[in-house]
Amino acid sequence: MLDFRAKPNMEPLRHVFVVRFGTYEVSFQSGEVRKAGVRVRVQQQPLKLLEVLLERPGEVVTREELRSRVWPDESFGDFDQAVNIAERVMDMVELPAVELPVDIPRMATAVGAMVRRALESFVEGKAELAQAVLEMDHVVDRMRDEAFIMLVRKMNESPEVTQQALDALLVARNLERVADHATNIAEDVIFWVLGADVRHHAQTLAAAQTPARPGRQEQQ
Repeated sequence: MLDFRAKPNMEPLRHVFVVRFGTYEVSFQSGEVRKAGVRVRVQQQPLKLLEVLLERPGEVVTREELRSRVWPDESFGDFDQAVNIAERVMDMVELPAVELPVDIPRMATAVGAMVRRALESFVEGKAELAQAVLEMDHVVDRMRDEAFIMLVRKMNESPEVTQQALDALLVARNLERVADHATNIAEDVIFWVLGADVRHHAQTLAAAQTPARPGRQEQQ
């Protein structure tokens, strides 16, 4: 696990030559990260995230601070999926209850598992957990597509439930966006641990993880 045993009052970190935690060493001046003395490649955003966490060891970092420091150019709406879902649920509570052909709880459970595994893969530095997140993303994408097809069909067949169906569709869409964020974390973890860029082609991870067989060169 990551052990943020850095000394307090570390801001700004770029005035510190090297920060060490566990088997890792980070130089924010050069942008280098080393694990047990071996340099590992880390993309810019994960490095910024690491700097923010190391500046405040043991403290809670607010969403607003993370957004401004790590994702300053991203749309603020990308960070409000939970609020969007809550608003849609509040709207549905005020409407007559109807049966909809979509399993939102099942989708929410899958997305929650993705987020937990993505965070665990980051903390533990485990590429296999990150790969599991990428595989689950395909499942969530299928759930979103099925929800869209079934809900649009329901609206065509029963126009009186259009508002409820639209709310459910927006909930599914926001859940899928949360899954996308978890996938982005997993892709960064794989790049960090294995040096493999798996964006949009997660299947290449298996080849990157397969070790060479010992003694094979001697037999050639």
